[in-house]
Amino acid sequence: MARNNKQYHFIPRWEIKVNLTTRSFLHIGCDEFTDRPGLEIEQKDGSKVKAEINAFIKDSNGKPYLPGSTIKGNIRKWLETNKKADEETCKLFNTLLGFTVKMQDEGCGGSAEFHNAVISSPLEDGNNFPYWDVDLQTSVETSTVIDRVTGTVVDGRLFSTEVVPPEVSFTLIITGAMTEQQVSLLTAVIKDGFAEDCPTPITIGADSGNGFGRFRFDSIHMKCLGTGEVLNWLEDGSQDMAATAMRSLSPDDIEQHIIKGRNYLKSPSVSDTVTIEFGFAGPFLVNDPSRKKRKEDIDHQPLRDSAGNARLPAKSIRGAMRSQAEKIIRTLGGWCCDPVNPCPSVFSVVEINDRLCLACRVFGATGWKSRISIQKVEYKGTAESTRQETVQDFVAIDRFHGGGKETAKFDASFSWRPQYSILMHIPSDLEGWAKGLLALTFRDFKEGDIFLGYGRSKGYGRVDSDSVKPGIDTMLTESNLELFRRKCDDNPGEYPCKTRQPPNLVQPVERNNLTEAADEGSFHNPYHFIPTPKPMIESWLAKEDFDETMHDSHALYRDVDENEEPLYHGKISCTLTTETPVFVGGKHDPRNDTEPQQVDHYTENGEIAIPATTLRGLLSSLSEAASNSSMRVLDDGMMSYRQPVGSGSLSAIGMVVIRDGKKFIYPLALPIFGERDKLPQEYHIMFPYTQKAPLKVYLERAYLAGNMKSFLDKQNSWNLLNEKIFYLPVPEFSFSRVHTMGAENRDVLKISRRGNLILGARLPVNLCPRSKEKALPGDIPGILRILGKEGRDGEVPVGKKHELFIPVSDGFASNPRSFIDNLTSKELFKIPDEVVDRFEELADDRTTQQIKHPGNVKNNNQWLPFHLKGCTRNDGLTGKDEKRLRVQEGDLMYFRPSPQSPQVAEISFSAVWRGRVNKTVHNYFPPELVQFNKNREKISPAELLFGFVQQDKHEKSLSFAGKVVLSSGKQLRETESVSRENEVTLKILASPKLPSPSLYFKRENYIEGGNYIAKNEMNNSSNIKPRGRKQYLHALSNSEDPKGVQKISRTGSVDDGGNYPWQSMNNDNIKQKVCIRPVSKDGCFTFEMEFENCTEWELGMLLYALRPSQQYRHKIGMGKSIGLGTVRIDINNLQFIHRKNRYNAGIIDVPRYNYEAGHDMDYFHNKFADTIMPEIKNSIELLGDPRNVRFPVHYPQVHGADIEDKTYQWFVANDSGTNNGQNGAAYKKNKAEESSLTELDEISNTIPGLERHEWLGR
Repeated sequence: MARNNKQYHFIPRWEIKVNLTTRSFLHIGCDEFTDRPGLEIEQKDGSKVKAEINAFIKDSNGKPYLPGSTIKGNIRKWLETNKKADEETCKLFNTLLGFTVKMQDEGCGGSAEFHNAVISSPLEDGNNFPYWDVDLQTSVETSTVIDRVTGTVVDGRLFSTEVVPPEVSFTLIITGAMTEQQVSLLTAVIKDGFAEDCPTPITIGADSGNGFGRFRFDSIHMKCLGTGEVLNWLEDGSQDMAATAMRSLSPDDIEQHIIKGRNYLKSPSVSDTVTIEFGFAGPFLVNDPSRKKRKEDIDHQPLRDSAGNARLPAKSIRGAMRSQAEKIIRTLGGWCCDPVNPCPSVFSVVEINDRLCLACRVFGATGWKSRISIQKVEYKGTAESTRQETVQDFVAIDRFHGGGKETAKFDASFSWRPQYSILMHIPSDLEGWAKGLLALTFRDFKEGDIFLGYGRSKGYGRVDSDSVKPGIDTMLTESNLELFRRKCDDNPGEYPCKTRQPPNLVQPVERNNLTEAADEGSFHNPYHFIPTPKPMIESWLAKEDFDETMHDSHALYRDVDENEEPLYHGKISCTLTTETPVFVGGKHDPRNDTEPQQVDHYTENGEIAIPATTLRGLLSSLSEAASNSSMRVLDDGMMSYRQPVGSGSLSAIGMVVIRDGKKFIYPLALPIFGERDKLPQEYHIMFPYTQKAPLKVYLERAYLAGNMKSFLDKQNSWNLLNEKIFYLPVPEFSFSRVHTMGAENRDVLKISRRGNLILGARLPVNLCPRSKEKALPGDIPGILRILGKEGRDGEVPVGKKHELFIPVSDGFASNPRSFIDNLTSKELFKIPDEVVDRFEELADDRTTQQIKHPGNVKNNNQWLPFHLKGCTRNDGLTGKDEKRLRVQEGDLMYFRPSPQSPQVAEISFSAVWRGRVNKTVHNYFPPELVQFNKNREKISPAELLFGFVQQDKHEKSLSFAGKVVLSSGKQLRETESVSRENEVTLKILASPKLPSPSLYFKRENYIEGGNYIAKNEMNNSSNIKPRGRKQYLHALSNSEDPKGVQKISRTGSVDDGGNYPWQSMNNDNIKQKVCIRPVSKDGCFTFEMEFENCTEWELGMLLYALRPSQQYRHKIGMGKSIGLGTVRIDINNLQFIHRKNRYNAGIIDVPRYNYEAGHDMDYFHNKFADTIMPEIKNSIELLGDPRNVRFPVHYPQVHGADIEDKTYQWFVANDSGTNNGQNGAAYKKNKAEESSLTELDEISNTIPGLERHEWLGR
């Protein structure tokens, strides 16, 4: 037998333990999903489901780990690029990490065995990270997809990923039989590849292009089992495993291995990395939705890094860069896909040119890694010495009622001018055309075309051009730009462009020359209305054409449309000058209950400023009005009003009984009788004449010191948990049945009196109900219905009668629950669902107002509508519904039966309840003018200029980001601050609520008797329409006054010795007032409006909105209704950017604004103004001219009364007539007092006033 002479060499066994700490977020997927408390997605039906989160891979203990195979694969990938190419190194590389011969499908696994790395040092405090879970050591990162055409988030494209945040340590163990050379190479790779200063470090996991998966090398420990260690182990005869004999290497020995291993690596190069430093010009915010855990928390709060600084995710930068790069490619006609419909996947390099567009070749696609990556984004402080964060309140102003839309109120905490540095990897072998594209993209970034983070339309996220350095200017060469342009020519895309024809020109109309004489008894209501005729929608964009072909698309810059008509890009620079004191609110500082709330002016870095949102709201609302576009903010709320005493009152009382989920009334007490004590016909079946007439008893002196008050203070209203029965000697009453002949031919039930009767049975004052034990002969049983005054001081008038004793039968008294359960269907009367819904809708309307301002509610008894004493408001609702009033079994409610059928028509807890207008606000306007919704077929011009969001909450919605961006208004003189007024307490900022038909509504067609509309007509006439879009009037001016405003008296008349119209003259209701320091007259601010892809007509709309006429003045800020806020806007210049020429120019240094306006600004202004409907144009310019205000401006009040007190009197006199008597004498109706606002039209030349009604009953 032949002898085997092959020699075997002993190879040492090694154990290498490495500690690595994450220095960026890390995600390694596992094709599974997880969830997080608080991270939910709202479904179309309104329900919420837990969001699906791409889960991090976890071990058997449920903890994140790093799979050894993943680590090995990424080390191998890094080493392929960074090793030397000589034969020795390649052989060492293959034997260490393995190799595969693809042609023969053979390979070798390699010597190094990588074990799974587990968490060795967890992060103790990760609360700065979204949805942090300390047990799992993970947080959640979310991202969205932006539609390139609309500029808004793609519906349903929210992605959530579970990540391990920075500063979590893992321990990696590598074992194997390896040579000294292999160990040296491996240790050098680990030390240098994971080093913080490595220009192209080893990354692990997904999304490395956005900076994920980076680690910091912390420490390394090595053990070796060599020949000597094995021999010693054998000689010792140890029973332990041989591994126990391993020798630990000293730090010096380890360092020597690393030094030797570096001989196999290329020299490190930083030529492929670029550091870019920049800062923001103003507010910056990336929203972290996980921060809002309670209702009182700030709605939008910054995403933060581990140190609590405002974090700017790398993906936000890279996504914005890619979007702008795509825009440049399309502008030059190159091939570029849309992320909503991306390029197909590629599986080999040869497929790239055929399957990937130009943007995907640079920024990556499925199967093709991005050529550029952002390795690190580092917070570098702020432009100021300290970190500055400010809370800003936002509110959208309703175009009809002029107040803030409650559902559109929110606040945000932003960082002021933070600064960052970006470490970006751009390979040196990147093609020249791609460098040209990146150079143009970075030039746009430096010039402010790329916004980052939240709130572009709100003035957030603008980059400070002067702060960007050094950038990648070396790539901005003529040769690279020429290569990029050729690449676009060789890879063309198709981008058809459709524009809409503007409305037709209209004939100008001369105003009426007649001028109304000023009446000393007149006043101006603080607002009037711009008409809203049916819009001419033929020129509007059809919904089916809302796509990439519209000239408005954000996907590219266009220079002409398909008809070769020019499209414009550029900016308008303006100056805003205050002509009266002006105040724009910022931080609120609540004081105690005896002082008004302190409100500071909005500031930016401590300087008085005007927020971009204020300017945007001002100009967008006027653009909507002038173009008769849809109202972008229009609340579709319910309208309710207090029923007039008498006909609108409810007075019958019943108990709510629930059977099989349906609600019924069991009648208990008769209503107040009408003519000659006859019971109305609809009550007959509920109160049969064969029974006694059940009259309620009003308990006198319930709120005045005495026996009755002492008794009631200790009692609660009857309910199913408080079944107390009391007794009183209530006189009995019977019905008398009288048969009438004639047209009615029916029976009438009439009370046969046995004593005096007013509203119910009368008993001696202070005769308190008695318990059963103390009942006297002749007493009858009853239950208490108690409203209660505790905690409602000032809300429940002392003289009103709310506390009742309601007689019940002996059967009820003996066992109420059994009695209720045994009631027959004939004794119960159905409360239809719509009646319950109407009551709860009206109740919710009152409660909601308080929920929005919970600080005004000091105790549970103050929630509106009031609930009965000792009763619950609902059956266990929680959260935001906890305080809502709901109908429950056993409730004692006022009711009114239906005249048509034996069921209930109305219920309430109050005798004088509220009426509801059957239509909501939207139903009164032409459907094209309400906010965009699924029923709209066209999109209005102003919606495309300023953006819109479809209002159907549970439908797939359309949205558009708008083509206009405004800066904030900054003080014109940096060295001289604008002056401010002394501190002043304002009058209460409240106005008559909808419907107030005499102010808000009109008759579509004039009828004999005038245009006055009573509240109860709102449901009975199809001839009623809204007056239009609210516009506030300027205060009555006085050129000789230092503030430019005429002073007035307490009663609203001109009085040079009086106060300014905004100044409160009393301390009543002090908690509802605010104290401010307005900006004085002649304060100057500058701002800019940037626009893109605008037609001549659209540009004219913007110029018109800025200055409709020479005499037009805008109103901004707080207190517009009380005389504050008049400003003048002057247009300084209009500059254009020719985008295509700028990218296509043969020279590098092309000025940004490369030519001035080709036409006079009046050309564009008139291009739009000549198409405005005459009644709209005249109303805008008439109301905006302060010279047309001829009377004092204040809310309606009667003659001689304080304009801050009892402002309801004018409306009472207007609706019901003057109180012409004393001590509650009857109202005398006076038709002449049925006043209303006069509608403006195309020939109006004055703003009509209103008359002060007389009020004689004071």
